[in-house]
Amino acid sequence: MDSQIGPRVKSLAFGAIAASLAVAASAAHGPVLLRMKYKAGQTLKYALTMQLATSVNVNGGEQNIPARMTMQMVRHIVKVMPSGNAQATESIENMKYMVNGNQFPTPATPSFTVVYSPLGTIVSMKTNGGSAQMKAMAGQLTSPMQNAAVYLPKQAVSPGQSWVSSGKLPAVAGGGTYTVRSRFVKAEHVGGFPTVLIHSVMDAPIAVSQAGGGTGELKMTSDSDFSPSAGKLIRVSGSGNMSMKVSNGPNGPMNMKIHMVLALSLLQ
Repeated sequence: MDSQIGPRVKSLAFGAIAASLAVAASAAHGPVLLRMKYKAGQTLKYALTMQLATSVNVNGGEQNIPARMTMQMVRHIVKVMPSGNAQATESIENMKYMVNGNQFPTPATPSFTVVYSPLGTIVSMKTNGGSAQMKAMAGQLTSPMQNAAVYLPKQAVSPGQSWVSSGKLPAVAGGGTYTVRSRFVKAEHVGGFPTVLIHSVMDAPIAVSQAGGGTGELKMTSDSDFSPSAGKLIRVSGSGNMSMKVSNGPNGPMNMKIHMVLALSLLQ
């Protein structure tokens, strides 16, 4: 019996390896279609680290605030729609928030219902339950979801090719229409997955409706490893700057600049 099962198991294993190598070869030389492969019931867990350097200037007085935030983002795919979009329940676990070297208490945040497109972008997002204060805090915490997203092309691409994506920023308070310019850099292997390395630059305006109103801009540069065979994001590293100007704040005109560095990696 072992002699009958053995060849079958070896054949299946060889087939899986061959398929993986075929995808890697296609990604390295020919056009490859990059799409998320959502599965109902699937759960993905990512580790996220963010370094933040905030500079606030109010009436000529400047304050610098260094901070570090770590968390795990858990994404459970609830259902996949005929359009290819997926509805997911997203939650944040094990969050730690350090400001000036001191750890701040972090209350439990509510979960989120997020709809993702096959191109990896966030279509819509809403907070599930919680007080108004918790929802406001949760909205700030989920901005890394958008910043660490991947922006896949509509058409098949080869190494060296570029594309432009655009859309709204539902995970960033006051976020307007973003523009992302991406390029397929090369094929590589990360964490046991054949991946394509995508370099992206995002530009997005931000409108401030509270505290007297104002305007701002978000610019992020990121390098993402996406696995065509697995249909999921493996890791992201990036950095960016957000600037905001509030002309009629409660304590006078305010300018705020935030420099951020982030790293996201798949845990399971």
